[in-house]
Amino acid sequence: LPEGRRTGRAAEFLAFLEEEAKPFIAERYPVEGRGALFGCSLGGLFALYALLTRPGSFDHYIAGSPAIWWDDAMLFGLEEKTAATTADIDATLFMGVGALEEGGGGPQDPFKFVTHVREMAARLEGRKYPSLRVSTQVFDNEGHTSVPPVVLTRGLRNAFRGGEAAAVPYSPSRSSCPSPPASGSAAGAPPPSWERVTSTTRSPAVSFVSLRPWVRRPWTGMDDASTRLIWPPAVTS
Repeated sequence: LPEGRRTGRAAEFLAFLEEEAKPFIAERYPVEGRGALFGCSLGGLFALYALLTRPGSFDHYIAGSPAIWWDDAMLFGLEEKTAATTADIDATLFMGVGALEEGGGGPQDPFKFVTHVREMAARLEGRKYPSLRVSTQVFDNEGHTSVPPVVLTRGLRNAFRGGEAAAVPYSPSRSSCPSPPASGSAAGAPPPSWERVTSTTRSPAVSFVSLRPWVRRPWTGMDDASTRLIWPPAVTS
């Protein structure tokens, strides 16, 4: 971002994910489908922006406490423009928000996190897109800072378990993630524009790629043949 600016350039960042990050991952790891995008707060705003502006970018979108209030709730206007030119959106969308984020008289009440999530879901469902599957959940006893991991785990279940989140029991073996290989074990160096990718963590179903600008060299490589899905970087503010 230009000096003095802390937000903006969503279109450029989405282009980076599509044109550089995803091809970089696909060249090095087995990938099925278009992947998934997860973000909370301003990251959730970006996830919805990606869904509405480039709906073919990902198979699954997970938005936690999306900051739909941003810029006078401009996202609702963007949704109307998308509806006017788009016949279908082939994706799943899961939006989650904490019940404590609205209605208790706290400082977050003016942002209407819960109200806006419900309104966005109603708008999208009202468009009757044949292939768009929308799910929402308000999590009891969760606030803006505590709800992200809950949204992520429930969103993953919704995306990769056919929407039957409640039917998937907790399993220690399913949640275990082996450590990434030692630094320097991977073949090939990342392009200059991918310097911020620093680690990958493997699990039986999903691979996570983290963005950590304070670490310079990446851990890369994958030897688990059962891993078939790549989970793109979480998008945060």
